[in-house]
Formats: sequence, C-alpha cells, structure tokens
Amino acid sequence: MEAKASLENGNAISSHLNATKENRSPSLLATARVIIEAPNGRCVHVRALLDQGSQATFVSESVVQLLRLPRKKFDVTVSGLGGNLSDKILHSVSFTIKSPKFCATTFTTQVFVISRITAYVPAEFMLMKIPSNLRELDLADPTPGSNDRIDLLIGADLFGQALLSGVCHDKSRNLGAQNKIFGWILSGSRKTSNVQAFHINVHHSANIVIDEALRRFWELGDSRDIALSSLLHLEKRLERNADVSINYHEFMRDYELLGHMSRIGPMDDDNSFRVFIPHHPVLRDHSQTMKLRIVFNASRPTSSKVSLNDCLHIGPKLQNDISSILLRWRQHRYVLYADIAHMFFIERS
Repeated sequence: MEAKASLENGNAISSHLNATKENRSPSLLATARVIIEAPNGRCVHVRALLDQGSQATFVSESVVQLLRLPRKKFDVTVSGLGGNLSDKILHSVSFTIKSPKFCATTFTTQVFVISRITAYVPAEFMLMKIPSNLRELDLADPTPGSNDRIDLLIGADLFGQALLSGVCHDKSRNLGAQNKIFGWILSGSRKTSNVQAFHINVHHSANIVIDEALRRFWELGDSRDIALSSLLHLEKRLERNADVSINYHEFMRDYELLGHMSRIGPMDDDNSFRVFIPHHPVLRDHSQTMKLRIVFNASRPTSSKVSLNDCLHIGPKLQNDISSILLRWRQHRYVLYADIAHMFFIERS
C-alpha cells in the first residue's frame, strides 16, 4: 500500500510512506545513483530515492558531515501519515545534484537535513526478476534491489526538472520505467508467491507522541529530598579527598561565572513544578583540559519512579560519526587535535 500525507498549515512539509502487507505484492520504489557536489568542490556519489509524494528534498546527516556543508538554521515541521508531526527540521543546506550520465545538467536547491532518510530495502527485487524489456534499459540505479543506504530523497521540488520523454512497462503494467536525467527509474510491483511480513517504511523520521510525553511529565514526583540526600552523601565524600573537593568547588564556581547556572531565590514548600537534579564528580586522568568533570544526573528517578530524562524528547546526536571523522582525517597530510573545555555548554545566539 502506498500512502501520501497531506500538507499541514504553516511551515509543514508532507512526507511519503510505503507499506507492504501480507496479502500484497512487494513494491519497488524509484531509486537512482547521483552525484552531490558541495560549494567547496567536494563530491560524493549517493543513492537517491525519487518521490513526488514529498514536497521537499532531504539529505542524510552523514552526507552533510562528509562534505562539510555549511548549515542554515531553519524551523520547519514535517508531517507524516494521518497528519502526525515528526521531528522539526533544524537546518538546511545547499548543494548541486548532478547526473553521472549527463554531467552538464545540474540541479541546485535548498535541502533539509535529517538523520536518516529511510529503512526501505527492496529484498524481493533481484535484477534477474525484472522483465528483459526493462532490464535492458540504461537504469538510473543499476542494482534496484540493492541494500545500499539511501542518503538523498529528491522531492517534488526537483522531480519534474529531471523528467525526460519516455515511459515503458512490463506486460502486466504493474512495473514501469520512466526516463530521467539520471537514467530510467523503475517503480511498481511484481507478483510473488512468497508471503510478505507487514511493515511500513517512513522515509525520513519517526512520529512523536506528544500526549504521552506530556503525560509522563506530569507524573514527575518529588525530587528535592532525593537530590538533598545525594548532596549530603557527596559532601561526606569530598571531606575525605581534599584535592577533589578543591577542584569540585572551583568547577562549580566557574560554572556559575560562565552563566551555565544561577542561584535560586527563596522557595515555598510546593516543589511540584520544580525538578532537582543530583550531581557528582567524575575523575578523568587522561584529559588535558579538565581532570574533573561534573555529571548532572537527570536519569535519577523521582519519588514516582519517573526521571526528568523519561519526560524529555531525545535530541539529535551532538557528536560527528566516527566514519566521517576518519575519512576527513585521511584527506589531509597534517592534522591537529585538541580537547575543548565545556564543549557542549557553548551557546550560540
């Protein structure tokens, strides 16, 4: 089953899903091999999904990191099936999309950055199962049944620009080919006797159940007594180690001076709308900048067994992929490395 979502009011972009159910034939989605060129001249070959059901073009976070693409802040909401909202898109990038077959033809557009495009795997589509009249075409994706990752979703903003004249079908007209700048793209279904397990592919992100997050937030219990008990235990620990105690107090003083925390005023007895977070030191002898690090434990359960972390949405990963780091490392003859103090406390206006 193929489903398209509708456009929400305001800054919203509809998405595309592909569902395969037990009594249906597996579907093949249109894929192509394309070249992405960054403004700095770096290029990478990626596998792209061509989807008219998406009103915008998306690129994976790994490609953005690999090409070192400059980001622009962007606040846009993506809606999925049934109008459910997914994660907000926080950044967009610009680059040029080229065809490996017609290098003179290029497309430049604003592309939204997302952690992962899709989990789509066309396991049933081996090239030998494609009818000969379609298999002999100059395919945009020579291996349409490949498990290669999809790093680019080309939406309706570029889909029409890549069109060429020419459409071809198999005898049953279930599987078709359309001519594009990138080559012929295949899409459709094939009859099969194999039973398919039910699954749904969402091409960009998972839905957020906002009501559930709010419900868990209001389930937060009392945290003051737990945090106070942890603090008293910490003070006894610091009394036994003068060096750690000095470093700990220096860290907290610097933390306050840098504006990462501030002192609270007088409080009443009602702590139901406050969350107190315990903290403790962690020693790191190998660190060149911070031998002692303070951990704020927001995973500590409150009196209701629900922690603050249980109620918060998991944000994007702050670290770069290790594969991207290693690739960049090998591109230069000389490299530098450093340990940055308070790296994740830096604020940008």
